[in-house]
Amino acid sequence: MIISNSKNYVLVKTRKVGGTSVELKLCDSLEEGDISTYLKEHTGKTNFDRHVTELTTLRKPAIGHRPVRLSEHCPLTRAYRAFGRDLENHLVISIDRNPWDLAVSHYFWKTRRFYDAKALPVEEQRARFKKYALTYFARSWKRNFWGWYKHRELSHRDLYMIDGVSMVDHMLRYECLEEDMQALGDKIGLPDLSLEGVNAKRTTRPKKGRSYQDMYDEETRDHIAKVAAWEIEAYGYDFEGQNTPRFEPDPRRHAVKDAWFTKQGV
Repeated sequence: MIISNSKNYVLVKTRKVGGTSVELKLCDSLEEGDISTYLKEHTGKTNFDRHVTELTTLRKPAIGHRPVRLSEHCPLTRAYRAFGRDLENHLVISIDRNPWDLAVSHYFWKTRRFYDAKALPVEEQRARFKKYALTYFARSWKRNFWGWYKHRELSHRDLYMIDGVSMVDHMLRYECLEEDMQALGDKIGLPDLSLEGVNAKRTTRPKKGRSYQDMYDEETRDHIAKVAAWEIEAYGYDFEGQNTPRFEPDPRRHAVKDAWFTKQGV
């Protein structure tokens, strides 16, 4: 997550969508009073200085509530609880990706610490991917109640939603990332905003040549369609990846946001 008061935006960072590369680029323009996620091994590649607060160390007490801990992939509502209406008019930015493509990337990233999935025979990759997808991607009452394996959910919409309504003003589409970054730069006063030369987390998936569709059978394909039904409907994704995803801000977002702030008493 990035909270930029100098450029008036909040970046809600979703998983396996090029978010770290976007963060690295946006960190170049952070100023005193801006807040950014701690980028772990990538920190040395940013322009951090003593004026930039790292979110993993920030616990900001909201009035009448326990301190709020902000972290890398925390939901927008947590930032709102911490800073209240100071962020009400900040542009909300997030990133999304074709869920069938995202699922494959998600699998290779999450299993990297246990075995080298990309070194396995293709048929074993498919079998293990299917087992992983059927086990972790869907939501369950245990996950909703206890938060178990929440980080392995495929859908990230809850990170930028309030009461089922998307708060996103500018969505960066993974499939059109360079184009959308340029448009974002125009909105926040950073002309020629580009990801050229910024590469992060690109070593865990097999080299290009095989398509993500090759990892699927009918059951796995249908499972992803069910798990990510909201994203598929909202952005127009298709399994073949032929459709350019669309995005239109939800016109209800301002009223829902205001009602949420009022309910929270801020």
